Amino acid sequence: MEFLKKSFAGLPVWGWGLVIIGGVGIGLAWMYFNNQAGGTAATTTSAAPTPTPQSQATGLADNVTGSAGSAGGGYIDTSGYVTQNQLQQAVQSVNQALGSNAVATTASTASGSPPAPTPPSAAPSPAAVAPQVNTPLDNLGKIQGYLAQLKGGGTVQQFGTPGSAQSGYLVTSGNAVASALQALFGAGWSVGKCGTNKFLVKGPKATNVKFGPNCTLVGYD
Repeated sequence: MEFLKKSFAGLPVWGWGLVIIGGVGIGLAWMYFNNQAGGTAATTTSAAPTPTPQSQATGLADNVTGSAGSAGGGYIDTSGYVTQNQLQQAVQSVNQALGSNAVATTASTASGSPPAPTPPSAAPSPAAVAPQVNTPLDNLGKIQGYLAQLKGGGTVQQFGTPGSAQSGYLVTSGNAVASALQALFGAGWSVGKCGTNKFLVKGPKATNVKFGPNCTLVGYD
């Protein structure tokens, strides 16, 4: 890690780590020989919370310097070793480096997180349905479809120029019904009957088309 290579008070961070480990070894050795000389002290139970790693490092620094009145007691010649201030600075530097690395890791994780899902957009409003415009071919198809449903069927023939006002459809069927043919078309259309099986279907402007003699159509273009 990059922060281990940084230098503080003349030593890199990894060097201070070795110093701390050495200090721990010195402290443990001193406590062992002290207990051997003075006997095992009575064990007391403390309600204090478990010390943090930083507070333990600070206590270790007090023991290494052998300051009077410290928890370890006594005095150790620390000539040539690090001072308490240097050790505390090293501890602070390590803590700062660890904190910076944690922040960088959090930021990296946040930037690599998947984006929040995009809320679905409102459904587009349906396009306006254009009014149905029936061509002469459409009208012819409606009549043919109706006749196909009848028993015995029937025939249909267009008279006049397709699309002109004076045109109509001659339906021949023994089972066709005028009202059923009328229902196939809109307002203005009319259905006339001649004989027993002939029907004239015409649009609202076909005023001249009509049945002539013998149920033949007249008046168309």
